[in-house]
Amino acid sequence: MAEKNRRNKLYYTIAFLVSTSYIWVLIISAYNMGIPQYNSLIYGILLMTAFTFIITVPLLYIGLPLICIGAVLAMFRIFSVKRMLTYYALSWLILWLALEIPLSIYGNHEEKYIFTEQVKEQHIIEKVKEAVEKNNGPIKITDEFKQSMLEWNEGTGSPEYPILEIRYELLNCDKQKDEKINGYSCTASIEAHYKQEKWLIDFDSKENAGGMNLSKNNQKAEEKAKQEALTSEEETNIRKNAESEAIQFLKEKYNLNLTLVKQTFEKSINSNKKENRPSNPVHEIKINGYLNEDSKKDVTVRVEYDPLTKKYWPHMYAFEMSDEAQNEIQKQIDLKKEKNN
Repeated sequence: MAEKNRRNKLYYTIAFLVSTSYIWVLIISAYNMGIPQYNSLIYGILLMTAFTFIITVPLLYIGLPLICIGAVLAMFRIFSVKRMLTYYALSWLILWLALEIPLSIYGNHEEKYIFTEQVKEQHIIEKVKEAVEKNNGPIKITDEFKQSMLEWNEGTGSPEYPILEIRYELLNCDKQKDEKINGYSCTASIEAHYKQEKWLIDFDSKENAGGMNLSKNNQKAEEKAKQEALTSEEETNIRKNAESEAIQFLKEKYNLNLTLVKQTFEKSINSNKKENRPSNPVHEIKINGYLNEDSKKDVTVRVEYDPLTKKYWPHMYAFEMSDEAQNEIQKQIDLKKEKNN
């Protein structure tokens, strides 16, 4: 009797292993990718499932596995719906454990050993501080950001190596300039990568160029800001010319008068031009007003001024005008077409 029970257990074990072979193929394939790289594959599958939920879930995760298990059990002359469903549930539990346990073990190893012990033993923070201070003067380390190989970033996947981003602040830095000057910053970061059981820092890499030359970059930003700075007289002239350009733009293009209400001056911004976009910063004057003195027909005319070419570019966006103003402009466009015809 005992011998018969032993044979039955062996028989059902073989039946289970064969009927759920798709699970073992997935586990072996994942392990061949290397832990934890297969984490990207798991999230990729989940992402694909999310976008095709209605079709993918019943077909790939329920239908095909049950058909596979049922067909193999029939070959073993086992005709039991209960056993088929038990094998199905057990196979997914084994898959989850086989993938999740190594990830948990690696995650714990990465956090305690790689990001903590190895960083301290190899004096990574001290090396970064010493190298950065040679180029930039005294600094204060403010934060450490860890990028684990278990993290999933949509579009890029998991990082190839653990990354430690060490953020610092310049002690001799004018924080008011940080807020006012484009390209000026009191903070930056240095990246370190964990490869071949060591934390490596390439201070000459593109990623670390900004962090290693923060003081020089700030000096360049200040010089550039001085060159682009406007005197009060220059700003007044640009404002007046922009108003004239806005009024002329509406009159010539739509035969409409502009009543000026408010004006906003933005210095040194990127141009909104799609074609022939200047690479240098431009000044933009945003003019709010009404069409033909009707307060319901409010519009915004943006006028860009290029300090290099000394040219103005007036333009409008539909989302920055009222429905009444859009209707009036469309009416003028239709009238112009009728005259031309």
